[in-house]
Amino acid sequence: MNLAGVARFVPPILLDLVARRRPSAKTYETYEAALADADSYEDPLLTELVAAKGKQFAENLQSTNELDYSHLRILLALVGSPTSQPLRILDFGGGSGTHYWVAKKLLGESVELDWRVVETPAMVEAVKRYELANNELTFYSNVQDATAGVTFDAVYASSSIHYTPEPYKTLEELCNISSRRLIITRTPMASRGEVLLQKSLLKDNGPGPVPPSFEKEIQNRTVSYPVTVLSFSRTKSALAELQRNFIMVKEDEVRLSADSSLTRMYGLVVTTKTRHP
Repeated sequence: MNLAGVARFVPPILLDLVARRRPSAKTYETYEAALADADSYEDPLLTELVAAKGKQFAENLQSTNELDYSHLRILLALVGSPTSQPLRILDFGGGSGTHYWVAKKLLGESVELDWRVVETPAMVEAVKRYELANNELTFYSNVQDATAGVTFDAVYASSSIHYTPEPYKTLEELCNISSRRLIITRTPMASRGEVLLQKSLLKDNGPGPVPPSFEKEIQNRTVSYPVTVLSFSRTKSALAELQRNFIMVKEDEVRLSADSSLTRMYGLVVTTKTRHP
């Protein structure tokens, strides 16, 4: 009997499990242990590429009316915001400012923004070289400088918390910012938390296609960096201790590395238990 014949007698759920099966990825006791095996986000070529892609994305967006559906996650931070201006957003791990350009495209020039991106020092330096900042879009290398004396309409963290050395401490830090709500998206969670080494093609980092000037240099080069799959129970306990209400949003499944199984990504809409003034 051939495989097609066997498949007729195997429950679909088992076939799905076989299709998803991958060798177990190496896990690490700590972020620091994974970092010892990684290239990390401080890789100069990685930050340079993300900044260059951001510049190209911003320029291309001016002449098109097309957006990828994945960019619409930013609407979670914009919906329900007050009409007073400027609309103030803290974008934690916002790379080269892509979310700002998408928001500007959606809202139009009539809405004034104060968009503050918190990124690594290396990324902040890279975006300076590409002159991505403007009077509405600014970049900071730490949360303290970006938030001093300011109340935000929303704090937005897309695919970022799980790359920090202490993601639960980062979650607490973001919850404690003076803001109407905290929006978290594209964050891996599971019943058991673990630290992995995520590997990807360098060209897949940053928004859009690779600028022509980088094509020869990066080719099929890979990069790696530590990633924490957050524990459901620990995440929920942290939010409970901080007296926060939250809605959990189930997103897509991804492979954090070629040798890892599928991991479910989640989002969180977090608000204080007492109404914000």
